[in-house]
Amino acid sequence: MQHYKQEKDCLFCKIVAGLIPSAKIYEDDYTLAFLDVAPRAKGHALVIPKNHYRFVWDVEDIGTLYEAVKKVANAQRVVCSTQMILSLVHGEQVPHAHVQLIPTDAGATATDVIRNQLIYADGEKEETARLIREAIV
Repeated sequence: MQHYKQEKDCLFCKIVAGLIPSAKIYEDDYTLAFLDVAPRAKGHALVIPKNHYRFVWDVEDIGTLYEAVKKVANAQRVVCSTQMILSLVHGEQVPHAHVQLIPTDAGATATDVIRNQLIYADGEKEETARLIREAIV
């Protein structure tokens, strides 16, 4: 098992370590992507480096992170039937580098999307995660 640079009290580090469950949609040696627990839209996902970095700009191999972002976003476009994936990098809520990917309709602003709150129906979150996993190439 590979060891990652982690912070003891970091929520995302605990997800990487398997201490907190998540609806995983993509994983490789360096990155992990999972559905957001407080989604703004169906398929709202977070892509994180497995090593702990405070900000995206601190990630040593940022290209690897963004290759995962590209894979997840393209799968979201298929599964969520949209061309528009809002990408947010602000790192306010969890102090671990992450990219939020939120499927949305063309013309929607970031403010519009952030104000939304989605509640998945029973089994819908797991089904959405499965469909996105299967759509990743």
